[in-house]
This record gives sequence, structure tokens and C-alpha cells, in this order.
Amino acid sequence: LAEYNLTLQNFASISEQQIGGFLQVGAHGTGLKIPPVDEQIVSLKIVTPQFGPMEISEETNPELFKLVKVGLGSFGVITEMTIKCVERHLLTERTFVLSHDEVRQHHQSLLHE
Repeated sequence: LAEYNLTLQNFASISEQQIGGFLQVGAHGTGLKIPPVDEQIVSLKIVTPQFGPMEISEETNPELFKLVKVGLGSFGVITEMTIKCVERHLLTERTFVLSHDEVRQHHQSLLHE
């Protein structure tokens, strides 16, 4: 995606993973205002044991699409996926240690930083 100046809207904290696994487990990434990664999936093609190849999306089969997006591989093999991307940007990571009491005291302000 970098060569097109694009990136995913959300990442999990482990960046060394395959896109299929990342999406199938419903990784949530970080950020209060950033949706979980499965909401970035626009459509997918899947080969199922019972029905063979299928193309599904919110428009073609909303209920099945909702299930397959975080299907843990149990619906079949996903062979192709269309995902939403955003313009490439830099992220800043801040790491710090707080006690349980400090988290409780500052929870709301930390969520909005």
C-alpha cells in the first residue's frame, strides 16, 4: 500500500502478521474513534465447502457478510478481499506505565488524547 501512499485505517499492535489472519480474527487495533479492522472490509470472495465460490458484501448478503468478516476461517477460504484504505500518515506511539488507581483517575482524559 505504501507505494500508492495508502495505509489501513487501523492496525493491531503486532505489525508482523498476514492480512487474512489479521482480518479474520477481528483485530481491533487502537484508538477510540477508529473502528475495528473488520469494518474496513468492503467485499470478499470465499470458497465454501457447501456452496463453492461466493462473492459477498453488505449489499449482496448482509447477514452472511457480517459473519464471514470475523469468521476465524470457519466459513471457508477467503481468496480475495477489498478493503478500505486511507492516505498514508505517520503515527506516534506513546508508552507509559500507570497504576490501576491512576488509570481510574485519568481514564476519560486518556481516551481523548
